Amino acid sequence: MLIALQGAVSQGVLWGIMVLGVFITFRLLDIPDMTCDGSFALGGCVCAVLIVNNNVDPLLAVLAGMCAGAIAGAVTGILTTVFEIPAILAGILTQISLWSINLRIMGKSNTPILAKGTIFSSVSHMTGLPQSTVAIILGIVLAVAIVAILYWFFGTEIGSALRATGNNEYMIRALGVNTNTTKMIALVLSNALIGLSGALICQSQKYADIGMAPAPSLSVLPPSSSARCSAACCPAVSRSSPSVWPPPSLAPWCTSSSAPSCCSWAWTPTT
Repeated sequence: MLIALQGAVSQGVLWGIMVLGVFITFRLLDIPDMTCDGSFALGGCVCAVLIVNNNVDPLLAVLAGMCAGAIAGAVTGILTTVFEIPAILAGILTQISLWSINLRIMGKSNTPILAKGTIFSSVSHMTGLPQSTVAIILGIVLAVAIVAILYWFFGTEIGSALRATGNNEYMIRALGVNTNTTKMIALVLSNALIGLSGALICQSQKYADIGMAPAPSLSVLPPSSSARCSAACCPAVSRSSPSVWPPPSLAPWCTSSSAPSCCSWAWTPTT
C-alpha cells in the first residue's frame, strides 16, 4: 500500500508541473489552450526517442522535450497572432496536428525505455533510494524552483504586461503594449512547462505513448470562452444571429435538460 502511494504521489508531483503550464494560459491569459494535450505527449515522445534511438543523456532529453513543447506553443501563438485564428481553434488545430507528428517521431504508438537509464534511475543509483522516492524529491524541488522563477518573472515589466493582457487586453493595448507578443510569450512558456512535464513523466513511467495526456473536453470550458467555441461545437449557434441570445426558436430546447453540454453555457453572452 505504501509503495503504491509513493508511486501515485511521485506521478502527481510531476503532473503538477503540467498544471503550472496550464495555469499560465487558462488562468492568467484567459485562453483555453488545447495545445496542452499534444505538447505533453510531444515532450514525452521526443524524450523517449532521443534516449532509445540516439543514446542521448536523459537530462538533455528532458530539455529537448521542453523545447519541443515550446515550439508547439509557438505554432499556436503564430496561428493566433499572425493568422488571427481564435485561440481555442488554433489550439485544437495544433493538438490534432501533433497527434500525427508524435506518431511520426516515434514511428509507432508506444516507445518503451525499460532498458535505458533515466534521471531517476541515475539519482537512485547514487543515493540508494527507491526511484519513487527520488521522483518525489526531484519533482518537489523542481516544482518549487519553477514556482519561484514564475513568481519572479510575473513581477517583472513583461510579466506584469502578460498578466494585464489576461485581465483587460484592450486597456493594456491602449497603454502601448503589444498584446501579440505577450500572448506568444505565454503560450511558449506554458507549453514548455507542459513538454517538460511530459518528458519527466515519460522517464518516470519508463515509456512514451501517443495517448499519454487525456484529451480535454469542450464541455468543461468556462463561459469566458465566449460564443466562438459554442459555434464550433454547437452548429445551431453559428446559424443564428449573434444579436439574439438565445434565438426564440431554440431557447426552450437549449435551456432544457436535454440540451448538449456545449449549450449549457453557450447562451450566456459575455461582456
